[in-house]
Amino acid sequence: MLIAASLVVRTSRISGPLYSDDTDATVRAIKALGTKLELTKGCWTVTGSQSMAGATAPIDVGESGATLRFMIPVAALATGNSVFVFGDSLKQRPIEPLLASLKELGAGTSTSKTGSRSYIKVQGGGIPGGQTTIRGT
Repeated sequence: MLIAASLVVRTSRISGPLYSDDTDATVRAIKALGTKLELTKGCWTVTGSQSMAGATAPIDVGESGATLRFMIPVAALATGNSVFVFGDSLKQRPIEPLLASLKELGAGTSTSKTGSRSYIKVQGGGIPGGQTTIRGT
């Protein structure tokens, strides 16, 4: 819901939101790309940005695989580049099929590692489109 609401240029309200490490990671990610949020108990107000900019600092998604996988293509829609940093457990989970699929669609990504931290850099500017496939496993 947070990600969908961040993609529209209007105000959305999410009633009874889930508070968890994963939603905290998603909040960090969409705010880094320009979404405005008002987080109050029982209701979150989300206002998407007219034009998403790239993140000015690395976005830490922690151990949230859903946040990482959903936000990589969203970041490709931004005007500038973004970098995602993630926790150790996500290094064990496959991300390459998603990155390969996005490459087929014209989106640029690259992976790197500094010490014990892994990073994915996403080139902003849009996703030209086309056809791609991705495994369902």
